Amino acid sequence: MASRLSVFSGIQPENVLMDVVRRLLPLPSSCPELLDVLAHMEQNLSWVNQMPSESMKYAMHPIAEALIAKELVKHHDMDVNISVVCCNCEILRIMAPNPPYNDNQLKDFFELTTMTFEKLSSSSGGCYTRMTKVLKIFRKAKFPLLMLDLKIDKLVVQLFKQFLTVADFNPPVVVLEMEMIMSMIMIMKECDAPMVELVELLVMSVRNSNQIDLHVCWQLGENVLKNCVTQLKSHLPGFVRKMGIPLQDYSKIVGQICNGIHFEDEKKTLLISNDSIMSTKSKTGVKGKCKRKCNSPKKKALPIEVSSSKSCIICVKGYNVKSNIAPILVSIFMKHGDIAAECLFKTASIRESFLQVICEIVTQLQTNDEKTIISKMEEIQRQVSEAEAANIRVSWLRSYLEAFRRRNESMEIKSKNMDA
Repeated sequence: MASRLSVFSGIQPENVLMDVVRRLLPLPSSCPELLDVLAHMEQNLSWVNQMPSESMKYAMHPIAEALIAKELVKHHDMDVNISVVCCNCEILRIMAPNPPYNDNQLKDFFELTTMTFEKLSSSSGGCYTRMTKVLKIFRKAKFPLLMLDLKIDKLVVQLFKQFLTVADFNPPVVVLEMEMIMSMIMIMKECDAPMVELVELLVMSVRNSNQIDLHVCWQLGENVLKNCVTQLKSHLPGFVRKMGIPLQDYSKIVGQICNGIHFEDEKKTLLISNDSIMSTKSKTGVKGKCKRKCNSPKKKALPIEVSSSKSCIICVKGYNVKSNIAPILVSIFMKHGDIAAECLFKTASIRESFLQVICEIVTQLQTNDEKTIISKMEEIQRQVSEAEAANIRVSWLRSYLEAFRRRNESMEIKSKNMDA
């Protein structure tokens, strides 16, 4: 696979970046000129790999200093603000886990970033596209943990407010990023009592009156509460009593957490091995329920549950997945255990979405269609990285992909040698 730095066409990437940063010194007086320089900087930074060379690290410090300057992070133009956020996000991505900024500079960056997230209320235009990119980097690079380390609680509260305000204007994939960021913050606050302001925001967001008018925001708040049951179960009852909250006016999840109720759909348990699974009529005559193909008594069975309400869904070790990927998931669990057991996110739907993606990747790899796999490799690598960031155990898959990459490169070298 080609290196990301191939965009520099043989020129030292450090020199390219330094040439761009010189155009920021002094700062261009016109917004169009400044935006042009920042666009070039963002594009070039996006092609620099994480864990850069020593020469690149050396070059990154003056670049970082230029991009965190007060004149930029306090600029009056919103388009400039967004460009500055995008560039600094790239720098933090490249230099992770060692940001090249001091605490005050990081606070300025997070203040600016939180403010620019208001652009997520308009799901069109270039600003929106770039802010969704920032949102993804923000989550993948675990910037929320930096915010907690800096103890900038007011900004964390403002971040929650922004997300719970703009969620209804965004597609599910963007709302999922917000959910994971908010859940990460709540989960990592486990060592302390959850911030009262955050708990209040979440509880207020799931008022029944919001379920129709602000349905996506309501669902976002409910999902974050579900993800953080462990962190909330000892604190929420006292909060609810103190606030005098009538539980019947809020999502059931609030009452369930307060009362210590374990909330699951009732399911019917079957035993299924990692044989193929067939969709058939059940003894009760309901179509589409999945049953075991009974021809492998020697294999150790794995508990599988069938949802009584969704005929094409199978529950594998507590995870509801589509019947076509259930055999793959069973096989993964047999070999590697519950790879989602330590996932940062407790909501079943998030864990299931990660497992769905991993199973689809395995399915693609099993086709042995190398041309198709190579064409999708960048996307596959991204998906695996996102799973790793969520603490899904996929080191076995990462090892396979690395072996595939080396094998493919070896074949390319042999092919070139034969052509020569």
